[in-house]
Amino acid sequence: MAFPDGPDDPHAKHPQPIHIAFCVDDNYVNPMLVTARSVRGTMAPTGRPLVFHLLDGGLSPEGRDAALDGLGRVGDARFHQVADGLRIPDWHAADNPNYNWWTSASLRRLHLAEVVPESVERVLYLDADTLAVEDVTALHDTDLQGRCLAAVGVDRPPGYWPEALAAAGDRRTHTRYFNSGVLVLDLHRWREQRVGPRAAALYQAHERVLRHPDQDTLNILLDDQWVGVDPRWNRLVQYHRGDPFGLERMAALDTDEGILHFGGRVKPWHDSYPDTPLRRRYRAYQ
Repeated sequence: MAFPDGPDDPHAKHPQPIHIAFCVDDNYVNPMLVTARSVRGTMAPTGRPLVFHLLDGGLSPEGRDAALDGLGRVGDARFHQVADGLRIPDWHAADNPNYNWWTSASLRRLHLAEVVPESVERVLYLDADTLAVEDVTALHDTDLQGRCLAAVGVDRPPGYWPEALAAAGDRRTHTRYFNSGVLVLDLHRWREQRVGPRAAALYQAHERVLRHPDQDTLNILLDDQWVGVDPRWNRLVQYHRGDPFGLERMAALDTDEGILHFGGRVKPWHDSYPDTPLRRRYRAYQ
């Protein structure tokens, strides 16, 4: 996909905006605003305008207003409601205690192409527990090579993955797997291939074996429809209390490269998160 009137076009009069999407509930409004501020803060002063698309993941009126006010301070903010959005069932937390902080807001990304205006052909989706430490313009403009999305490939989840594939009636090899916390989406192709409705149907049919709800769904559905990007664009940081390796890894990740993604239950906005350079980076945007 070409982006005319981009930052390198000497004849540009109206640079193409960078569209960024979030899906949150009240619990993640403030972290989302930190992410948005970091995106703006790492862009060049003459960078392209930002348009934020906020999908309602269960926001109260007060949460919605606070989110839109905060986003409006760093770019153009637009709100989208999702009719009949997918929900993570109550039993998911009991079945998957290591992931029981997830909420149904995480599934809203599957509906992006259905609610964002058709005039928007590309969007950068970011989880609300990410932090930009490098200008995301290059990531947003990734050559998708005619595929639906770009993402960072990671190791496949162990154990249950073949069970999930079998339950979904999928007999492909699936040698690759991506993390869905940072995605560059070709919304035109998503609409053309009806990714949203197909993903919703797959999730509803097999939710019991999909431990990572939206992520597993997209990996099964789009196995050959994504391109990998440099791992720096989704640098996973997961802190476990009492884990010295975690602290060492956090020190090694303290560089001005890409996007940090704070996985796990304990996040840098929690008081129990260790006082490390990464936490101080994060809190500089609070």
